[in-house]
Amino acid sequence: MDNNKNRAGWNLLLIVSLAMGTLPGCGGEKGPDLATVTGKVIFNGEPLADALVTFSPVSETARGSMGTTNEQGVYVLEYTADKQGAVVGEYRVSITSERAGFSDESGAGKHIEPREEILPIRYHAETELKATVKPGDNTIDFDLKPGGPTKKAPPKFNDA
Repeated sequence: MDNNKNRAGWNLLLIVSLAMGTLPGCGGEKGPDLATVTGKVIFNGEPLADALVTFSPVSETARGSMGTTNEQGVYVLEYTADKQGAVVGEYRVSITSERAGFSDESGAGKHIEPREEILPIRYHAETELKATVKPGDNTIDFDLKPGGPTKKAPPKFNDA
């Protein structure tokens, strides 16, 4: 009986190992070729710091990339935590300035103030922004203008 349990355990381990070897990103696969993407985000004539820039592929076959702007409004896209860049292709781009607050409880003193969204929804929730990532190095800047709502209106319900 114990021998059958051991054999079943080894069979399960073998199946999982084989499946992992066929998954994208597992089994030593190199992954897709990535192009470098950097740029600057300007809002109302000033660099926009601490904004989240997200490139979402138009074709659902690729995965997106994202980056955060620094104090000068400059971002660098990351494909994963350890790989910079984006897959070559067409993207919808959303940029958001809203952030949740954060306090480090470890005593290190790191504290981030929450911030309400200052960008119009045409740059994030209902983005009009598009970008094309080409092979090699890409510089894609965004010059954003104020005006329009910053949040979607809540849905209206009919009183019946």
